[in-house]
Amino acid sequence: MNSGHYKDYFWVQWESAFIDTLLERVPEIVHGRHLVNTSFDSGRLCPSEDEQQQGWRSVGAFTYSPRVTDVGSIPHYCFEEWLVFDSPTELSSWEPVINYYGFTLTEPPDDFLPAKLWSQLEVVRPDSYLGLGDRWLIFVTRSRSLYEQALAQTDLETTAA
Repeated sequence: MNSGHYKDYFWVQWESAFIDTLLERVPEIVHGRHLVNTSFDSGRLCPSEDEQQQGWRSVGAFTYSPRVTDVGSIPHYCFEEWLVFDSPTELSSWEPVINYYGFTLTEPPDDFLPAKLWSQLEVVRPDSYLGLGDRWLIFVTRSRSLYEQALAQTDLETTAA
């Protein structure tokens, strides 16, 4: 596990961990919020008919959730990237970084991929970011409380399925 901060964002990353495990332990990250999926298995998340009836919708490369009331209903796979907002938010652009092999925030913030993530976060201003790549689960947030709750998940790597 690694952690740090960049400008007004705090971040934690775990090796070989899963988003659903983190959300089971710290559901406040997404509960009552709206999500935008920017990558799902390195592509686009296509909501099922049932998910569409629940309010999920795709517009271009992005998939938008309704207000999250059931954390367990969020679809997960791999190479997935989520932006978390307090209210419904439409994106005009976003380039996923989680799909790049070996992406990590332990690289200097001015390296190409971390710099791309930080610059996009500064423009779009989500409350939080979740990314699961080939090796790392990455959580970024502006909330010190959520950061501290996530940081307390020191065994997330050892309990990941």
